[in-house]
Amino acid sequence: MLEHREGLAKFCAPLYDTITSRNEVFYNPLMRLNRDLSVLHASALAPGRTILDGMAGTGIRSLRYMLESGHEVHANDLNPQATALIEHNMHLNDVTMRVTQADFNVLEGKYDIVEVDPFGSPVRYLNPALRLLKKEGLLFVTATDTAALCGASYAACRRKYGARPLRVSFCHEVGLRILVGYLVQQAAAWGYGLTPLLSYVKDHYMRVQARVLRGKKRADASIDQIGILNYCPRCSERLCTATPRYECACGTSFEHAYPLWCGSLHEGNTIDAMLKEVPCSHIDAPGETEAFLRMLREESHAPFFWDSHDLCARIGVQVLPLAYILEQLTAAGFEATRTHFSPMGFRTDAHLPDLVRVLAS
Repeated sequence: MLEHREGLAKFCAPLYDTITSRNEVFYNPLMRLNRDLSVLHASALAPGRTILDGMAGTGIRSLRYMLESGHEVHANDLNPQATALIEHNMHLNDVTMRVTQADFNVLEGKYDIVEVDPFGSPVRYLNPALRLLKKEGLLFVTATDTAALCGASYAACRRKYGARPLRVSFCHEVGLRILVGYLVQQAAAWGYGLTPLLSYVKDHYMRVQARVLRGKKRADASIDQIGILNYCPRCSERLCTATPRYECACGTSFEHAYPLWCGSLHEGNTIDAMLKEVPCSHIDAPGETEAFLRMLREESHAPFFWDSHDLCARIGVQVLPLAYILEQLTAAGFEATRTHFSPMGFRTDAHLPDLVRVLAS
């Protein structure tokens, strides 16, 4: 057991050569950015909020919520070794918070923020999480089963999310939109509307931080943004529509991924509020975190991103510098931005015929 520091928190945690569900107490140092963004989001809220960290592990996220955002925190874990370690780490920081050892599914109460950060898929925890939210709350969800969501494990995606994935160059965005779409559908069943405020893919995980508001009209409005990806394997055209299309303009049959979220993955006001918190925060790498947030803020809302190398190969031109592609598209009147999904990727509201006209001329 080693002592670590992250943000304002000091804590004891085991270090493992391999992170698996069989580790005695779950702790992953690679999730620091995930925790940084959670704390910044919570810090940007009005004081006096209540937060449930349902699978707290070592308690590092719970401690950081309390120490850096000042909100009331309930740390829970089913594992008795984890709750004992949380108690130890709580005293190490000279703070007091509620600590319980219970199955997440049987917890009671109402919270402003419910944190769902399991090992693997969050699917089995979403209904209890929605039950534990106040009428106007925030749901923070992490998924590490990216093989299923990105189409490498097709059957697993069908089984867990009731969705058809697609293994394409932009499969991580497809996977993230399947995850958001699933969250929206689960919330709608409770009569809640769900809006993603911050959604991203990083390293081995996907993350969604969403606003959940009670109301059937809100639920219907969220459901209206669920759709289908129509993808042409020949020319790489991609369209997000409410109903399937079957043939591309090039004459090739479309492949499909569904159901998935076709709306915006981020809300600008939320990211702006988080950026304001960075200078006065205690995160360990403020420059890295700010740069990541700014990239998310500046991303176009148009689904789906293009891989510049793949696009150039398909339209028959030599590989063009990404900066040149963005410059040409912007000059032609289109929205064009980099994307956090890939260093070679870009987003644009231009469709394939527009891209061919602008870049192949």
